[in-house]
Parts: sequence; structure tokens; C-alpha cells
Amino acid sequence: TFDPVSANDTASAVVNVDRETIISLFGRVVVPPGNPPTPVLVTLSGPVSGTRTVQPNGTYVFDRIPAGTYRLEASAPGYATSDPYDLFNQAEDRANLDFTARAVFTVSGRITDLDGRPAPQVTVRVYGSGSAQAVTDGDGRYTLPPLDYTGRYGIVPEQAGRRFSPEVINMSAVIGPQTADFV
Repeated sequence: TFDPVSANDTASAVVNVDRETIISLFGRVVVPPGNPPTPVLVTLSGPVSGTRTVQPNGTYVFDRIPAGTYRLEASAPGYATSDPYDLFNQAEDRANLDFTARAVFTVSGRITDLDGRPAPQVTVRVYGSGSAQAVTDGDGRYTLPPLDYTGRYGIVPEQAGRRFSPEVINMSAVIGPQTADFV
């Protein structure tokens, strides 16, 4: 049944307005002095995704984005950066989301026998300021993980019952890709 409202009755209603919470995320990327990498990028992924080029003073900002769960990552060619930030249910502005970057270089090469045939399954190890290793593929090629450019390293191929020439290749304070071939 319908019961009409008379002139003396009052009515009220509650209206919920769901306003989207808007936040900002900002910080710095600190690089060693000298020749800073170009470009340095910070990438945001989550409800909103995007990339910012870091300003000359090292700062970046993602302004006026909706609250939510995000991942922030920094990258620069020839540099390794600190771990990404995982921000869960971020509902407030967040400052000091800082990254550090350090210059790195890569080493790759090929190992062959005296007749130039590839040497597969040779372990190539790095000794010195850090350690890393790789194994040659079917064509005798390998690529080591990035190494910090400030270190001193010896690159050594190893396989039971086999000798290589040279026995070791030493590297220090290098920037950019390097090649280390062995026979």
C-alpha cells in the first residue's frame, strides 16, 4: 500500500559522496658525481601507470594520482639502481621515495678451441671486488651479470681438464660493455 506524506511529515536522507583520494609520490635518484646517466627514469605501475624523467637536481614527482597499490622503479642506462618500492594501499602523500644508482659494466665474450670451434658449458667466473658467473652456450658465448665499475675484477674460464689462454683477464674502473674472449 502507498502511504502519502502529509504536509506535517519530514523526511531525511543520507547521501554518501565517494570522493577519490588523490595523492602525490616524490623523491630523488642519487647518482655518483661525474657523468650522470641520461636519461634517468622512474616508472610507476598500479591503478595509474607512467614514467617520469628525473630532473637535473635528481628529483621526480607523480602528482595527483588516485590512492592505491603501486610499484616505483628507477632505471638508467649503464647503471644499477636500488630496489623498487612496493606501496600497498597508499592513501597519503609519500615523500623520500629515494633511489641510488651506481655505474655498472657488462662483460661478454666467446670461448673457442684452438681450431675456432665453440666451447660450450664452460663456467666463466668473476673474482675480486665482486663475484658472478655465467656458462657458455652452444656457440661458446657468455654474458656476465652487471659489475660495479669501481671494482677490480679477474675474469677466469674454468672447465675440468682444460686450460685457457689467457688464463685470466683483469679489469678495473671501466664503463660500458667489455669483451673478454678466451681460447
